[in-house]
Amino acid sequence: MSINPELETRIENQSTPSLFNRLRIKAGALALLGATFAAGCAVPAPGGGGTGNTYPNDIDDPNTSTWIAGDSNGVWTGTYTPNTFNVAVGGSGFLQTDPTFGRTILENTQYSLSVTGANPENIVVVGGINDLSNGYSKAEIVQAITDFDSQLTDVDTNVVYAVEPTWTGQNNQLDEIGNAIKDQFPDTIDCDNVAESYPGDSSGFHASELFRQPAYSSFGVCVLNNL
Repeated sequence: MSINPELETRIENQSTPSLFNRLRIKAGALALLGATFAAGCAVPAPGGGGTGNTYPNDIDDPNTSTWIAGDSNGVWTGTYTPNTFNVAVGGSGFLQTDPTFGRTILENTQYSLSVTGANPENIVVVGGINDLSNGYSKAEIVQAITDFDSQLTDVDTNVVYAVEPTWTGQNNQLDEIGNAIKDQFPDTIDCDNVAESYPGDSSGFHASELFRQPAYSSFGVCVLNNL
């Protein structure tokens, strides 16, 4: 199945700023979502703005054991990694809000947890480059990740960070933020050895469109194997 044009556009978008505010879901909205579930539809939560069944290898069940959260690299990783639930949104960061929903990675993750009521075993987070490219310092980003971690302590799940993949010929800013995160969080998953096997696209941050599926699938499987 191919990705629809609207999703493609949302994934490629990168922009704008804000900080964490805990989201409260109104009863009316929950009732509407309940009706959606009853109708057998996928949750219209993040994932680049689409629903779970928009993705080729993604699954609709939020009760699957591993979620992929983060930015556009997270979206593509969740898109092409089997047996994961995708709540990543293109353009988002730990401090940077996404252009689609106006939320950070934390806010999108919190929203998805609230809406689904799910309790995944693992939440893999891929992010940081949108913060760096919008002027936030590495110190600010690392602090925001620490805050992210503390905000999810009430959730019985394993939050794991995966270094942004650096494809061949890509921007070395990805290495900079990856090293800063690894210094602070020793359990960070680094699958750059897999990413380096595939060429990057003209954005400087994503895998080439020609190799997108095998690139992100290989990266995602590496991440899962290191949980």
